[in-house]
Amino acid sequence: MYSFLRLTCVAAVAASGLAITRASASPPSNWSGQLLVAAHFKETALINSERIKFQTKDPTDTYEVKLTWGATGNSGWHHHPGMVIVQVASGLVDVTRVINGRCETKQYGVGSPNGSTFTEGDTMHVGTSAAGAVAYATAVIEAGAPNRIDDAPPACASDFGVRKVK
Repeated sequence: MYSFLRLTCVAAVAASGLAITRASASPPSNWSGQLLVAAHFKETALINSERIKFQTKDPTDTYEVKLTWGATGNSGWHHHPGMVIVQVASGLVDVTRVINGRCETKQYGVGSPNGSTFTEGDTMHVGTSAAGAVAYATAVIEAGAPNRIDDAPPACASDFGVRKVK
């Protein structure tokens, strides 16, 4: 009886911790990700050509996702257990990353001085758009891992999204 009660208490604490973790994450708002293609890459890759290097050490999962921000949309704070390359097709996207405990924002899109392509990985970040945007993301993620992990807003964030650092 004691073991059953102890197991029940441990399960209840674990479940409540999971609920707290989910509740503290920052959900997307006026944003969507539409999966276009998902595939398992069974081989490893080692390409080093013309000053561009791409390497995997184990099998990976790959995803192509259409990202759509409505006006004032945000992706919610999150990170990826792998690498993602994002191409902004229309509009402007402000990407805020947590770097050394500070929120730092750069804007990407057609005509942006920063260009229309950016990369992401295990750094916590959020994407926002004032007027709306469309982008395409190609992700290479550890096989079996989720392609996105939601995070609670960091201490440097304000409201739903960001405190810009110029």
